[in-house]
Amino acid sequence: HVPALLQQIEGIGPKYSELLWKHGIKSIADLADTSVRDIEYLLNRNPPFGTRVLASASLFPVYRLSVDTYWVDKCSLVFSIKVDSDIKKSGSRPEDSDMQPAILRKVPFSVIAYTDDEQMLLLKFEVVDVLSRSTCYETQIGLCNPTPGSKVVIEVAPETY
Repeated sequence: HVPALLQQIEGIGPKYSELLWKHGIKSIADLADTSVRDIEYLLNRNPPFGTRVLASASLFPVYRLSVDTYWVDKCSLVFSIKVDSDIKKSGSRPEDSDMQPAILRKVPFSVIAYTDDEQMLLLKFEVVDVLSRSTCYETQIGLCNPTPGSKVVIEVAPETY
């Protein structure tokens, strides 16, 4: 499984995404933690390719997902989901707003929640303005009569599924 997330970065297609994935680089955060030289070495590319890739990756906002879980009664479980995006880590600055294309200013993201037995709990699309100082999205979902031992997976990504 090769994620589409890395393929959103300029210069990274399916082939390069697969190579990065095989070397443990599976997210934009992983890529940001990789040196320019290592990117060029792994993908067998010459400078300034790595610099361009990291510059493109820096335009994506960084999301933080927090989830609190509590029981309402003996058979109802509630998940409080909070997604934060902070401009300081995204590489976009308000003073650059006139120079940035509109497509980089408004970034869609998806929040998806499902059980390990594939019961969909939430699929929500939101848009964050990366030029705002901080953007927060909050929601709650409930699960009635969860199967003992089942797991709930909650994900956030700067893309639409």
